[in-house]
Formats: sequence, structure tokens, C-alpha cells
Amino acid sequence: MSIPYSLQPLETYFTRANELSGPHPYVAHHLRLFAVELAMKMKGPDANQFLLTQMDILEKEKGTVEPPLYQPPLCPDPNWKPPPPPPPPEAPPVAAAGAADASDGRNGSTADGTGASDTKPEEAAASASSSKGMFSFLSKQPPNPSLDAAKEGAANLSIAGDPKPPPSTEAPKPPMITPHKVAATPQQALRTLALDLYERGRQADKPDTFPSPSTSWGVSEAPKIARCLHASAVILDALKHFEPTLPAELERYQTAAHRRSVQLGGQINSAFKLKEGEPISLKWRPADMAAATPLPLPPPLFPSVPRS
Repeated sequence: MSIPYSLQPLETYFTRANELSGPHPYVAHHLRLFAVELAMKMKGPDANQFLLTQMDILEKEKGTVEPPLYQPPLCPDPNWKPPPPPPPPEAPPVAAAGAADASDGRNGSTADGTGASDTKPEEAAASASSSKGMFSFLSKQPPNPSLDAAKEGAANLSIAGDPKPPPSTEAPKPPMITPHKVAATPQQALRTLALDLYERGRQADKPDTFPSPSTSWGVSEAPKIARCLHASAVILDALKHFEPTLPAELERYQTAAHRRSVQLGGQINSAFKLKEGEPISLKWRPADMAAATPLPLPPPLFPSVPRS
């Protein structure tokens, strides 16, 4: 059934809904529902029969179309439990009271266990004199502050031992898991398909290439890209059925998809001498839900002649 003249600005919505009814019936259903909502606001005098037909289609689809599965983003594991806190550090062992005295006794003892030295006084004096003469040159060296500081630092380092990193005060975090797929809401289904079409069209596009009839890209690929980006913008517009304005991020994607689809569609239309609506409608604009009529009304088909 052809769309009535008063609803011509909505033709793109119904056309896209018919195209998507096979591969994406759930999205097509909500796109058609949004188009009917817009038609109700436009109040075309010749649209009654057409709207009744569209409502019958929606009623039949209501009990048959099923939402696609939606993959939620990563989330923390709900079954994760934090590990128990580490035990407190053990206190250092206390030295025995008589350990120092015993050590002193051992250091002062000799082979015979009496503590007396077997070395004669004359031999000890000779040995001391020899050692003094051997290392007497060290006492003649001038003091070296750098060397002394290095020795002091090494001594302190050997006493303090290797520095240990401070214990982490950050609380352990649960691992992230991929949740199970769930039935998509209408908003999720519309958004997911629209962004998927946008990304496909963007990756296949060649903005610096003119769609010439002499190239295979211009003949086969360019029209598909134009329709893909155009469908993305139209599907995103159906989200206004739930909120009157798109989020800023989605509005940016819709603007980019619509602008490029119109540019590429106009080039194809000019190069291949096509009529309006092939491969896309160059007249379609996103709906303004804040306006009295979301889309501009077509001019009167038969304007009346003013009476003189």
C-alpha cells in the first residue's frame, strides 16, 4: 500500500521498516511504531486507511516478534569474596640475658682455657712494632671526606638491610566477568543495530573516491554504503519514541551518518542519473519532537485559489 501524500515526509521510516522486517523484525516493529506515532501528530486527512493498515501490522507483530539477545558489558564477579587479611608480623626474638657475658668469656679465652696468653712479652712487642712499621704510611695520608662518607653510607646500609616496599593499602578488586546474554530492550536493540550499521558503512566507505559508473565500487559498493549509513540515522531517530532527544553521543553519530549518506547519495544520484529516493531519500531529516509537527508538512496538493 502506497503512503498517502500527507505522510510523504514519513515514507523513509516505513520503507526502512519494510526492509528490516526480514532480518531484524524486532527493530522493524519499533521503527514502524515510531512512524505511526509521528503520523498521528501530522494528522493527514488522507491517512486514515493507511494508518489502520499499519496498526494491524503492529498488532500482528506484537505477539510474534522476539527481542534479539543483548550482550551486557563486563561487570564485577558477584560471587567473588575478598581474601582474608594477612597475619600481623611476628615480633623479633628476645636475646637471652647471659648471651653477652658468655660471648665475652669465649672471646677472652685461650687454647688452655685459662684466659692467659702464651705469647711472651718480647715477642708481642716485636710483632706490634713490625705491624706499626708496615702500615705506618696509612697515617700519613690526608683525610678524604668523600671516602669517609661512602664508608659511613655503606655501614648504615649494611645495618639497615635492603629497603622493603611499603605494604599496599589498596583494597583488592573483584575480577571482571562477561555476563550471560539477555533479551534486549527496544532501546538496546535499536541502538545496537544502528551503531553496527554505522560502523560497517564507515569502514567500507571511501570518502575521497567519487562513485563513478566506470568503477565497481561506484556501481555496487557505494549505494550499499549510502543505504547503510542512512538506515543507521533513521534507526537512531526511532529512539525518540522513548526520549524526545537523543543523547549527545548518539546525536553525533546520527549527524555524521546522515550527512555522509546524503553526500554520497547525491553523488550517486548525479552520476547515474537516478530519480529522487534512489538509492536513498535526500529529503529526509531527523524528527524534531519538540515541534508541533515533528517533520515539515508537504505543501498542499491542490492549493485553493483565494477569493477576490
